Amino acid sequence: MLPEADRARHGEHVSRYHQAAVPRPLGTHGRFRALHRDGYSMPVDIMLSPQTVGEGLLTLCVIRDLSAQRALETRLSHSEQQYRHLIEQATDVFYSIDVDADPLRGTLTYVSPQVRALTGYPAEMFLENHDLWLQLVHPTDVQVGATAATAIANSGAAGTREYRLRHRDDGRYTWVEDRVVPRYDAAGRLIGLHGTARDINERWWLHHRLRTMVTLGAALRDRRGRHDLRARRRL
Repeated sequence: MLPEADRARHGEHVSRYHQAAVPRPLGTHGRFRALHRDGYSMPVDIMLSPQTVGEGLLTLCVIRDLSAQRALETRLSHSEQQYRHLIEQATDVFYSIDVDADPLRGTLTYVSPQVRALTGYPAEMFLENHDLWLQLVHPTDVQVGATAATAIANSGAAGTREYRLRHRDDGRYTWVEDRVVPRYDAAGRLIGLHGTARDINERWWLHHRLRTMVTLGAALRDRRGRHDLRARRRL
């Protein structure tokens, strides 16, 4: 079952192993290959268990075919590459956080490259300094964001929070919409957060202006109404 290229070294490996034989469980060495009877080569994992029989040493071997597992890993890797390509072509900032106990003090494990356009800092700096994102939040928005994050984690459902982030270059603040999705393990324990942050500065200010215009319009209509009422009374 050994590929021809490995046969010459096989005896050396066996001799060296028997000089200091120790058990080797499955899953600790997956770089072996074996020949199928149909002639093709397949990846295998081999468990070794030394057995003493009388004064001799034998080794019990269990060989596991890894073909299906490797094919699945290849498909998953390809899917992950496609998914990451889509993420990195988007305009939003995608991130992932692993959480231990406190949902506000997680460990950032991924942030997409678009974070540079939003904050002026490259993704690598956020991975090196896990407090950097929080340091960029406007001081008056820190507690609001923390309260929203806690509520999302406790509810078990996705939620959205809005706050301002300071840009590295000019110090200006940008309004950000942050969509947070909590992740739980099989036991229901919070283990992480996925998030999508996007620049909503233009939308926020447009909404603010429209709200101001509506308020001013209502005040003018009220003033005009009082003026007309006084005019009618004089008549």
